[in-house]
Amino acid sequence: VTALTFRYGQRHAVEVDCARAVVASGVEGGVERHRVIELDPAVFAESALTAGKEEVPKNRSDDDISHGIPSTYVPARNTIFLSYALGIAEVLGSSDIFIGVNAVDYSGYPDCRAEYIAAFQSMAR
Repeated sequence: VTALTFRYGQRHAVEVDCARAVVASGVEGGVERHRVIELDPAVFAESALTAGKEEVPKNRSDDDISHGIPSTYVPARNTIFLSYALGIAEVLGSSDIFIGVNAVDYSGYPDCRAEYIAAFQSMAR
């Protein structure tokens, strides 16, 4: 297993620390290598999750969550993550890629939708 973590200028840098801790804990199945990939944060500068001017919204209602694309959407983030993973998988001879995407409020995140994941999977084959 090769674990990938992306640093893209996210405000919650604790994500990277937590990923390192999970890998170090010896998760079931084992991780042979853990790569932290640095991406240019300027690409994602308009999202509230990165250096955007908006604060990260908290305690949103179910109604708020289900309407429109939120300010926390990071354009093409999962496309970029999956593209890196696909390239690394090809180099390593891996046949599987796993990604965790937001299943609760996915409707507002185009690259978390089941249709998107299925399309990427079809392309990657």
